[in-house]
Amino acid sequence: MKNHSEDEGYTVAEMPPTTGRQRRSVWKSLFEECRGYPGQWRRTARSFSPGSAAQCASDIRNAHHREPGLMRMRGLLPGEVWEAVWGRDPNGSDPGRCFIWLRLVSSDKGAESDSSPVLRMVPSDTAIEYAW
Repeated sequence: MKNHSEDEGYTVAEMPPTTGRQRRSVWKSLFEECRGYPGQWRRTARSFSPGSAAQCASDIRNAHHREPGLMRMRGLLPGEVWEAVWGRDPNGSDPGRCFIWLRLVSSDKGAESDSSPVLRMVPSDTAIEYAW
């Protein structure tokens, strides 16, 4: 292994490799699927770490407050309002993994959901509480 000298620097100017294909956002596909069930709660099939689940649910809930060009998640459309919560694995098979429940509440087309359960996180055990 060669020792580093100050004259060599720490980086080299070089373009990154190209893969030749565009990666499709999983979120875009997820939101497209959920739009087919407006007003219905849907749970992600994929699990997340608690921190990721909390951040993603927050980003989904607050996306309608952001400028369209500044949205953090691909696939959310301007004018859409989503509800989203996160919670532990409902089967309890992996207590370290969490899921996100989401539903499209309204869109710029005025599609309002006809059911209005309120979901909120219960801080003590991070279980989901349903209030009808």
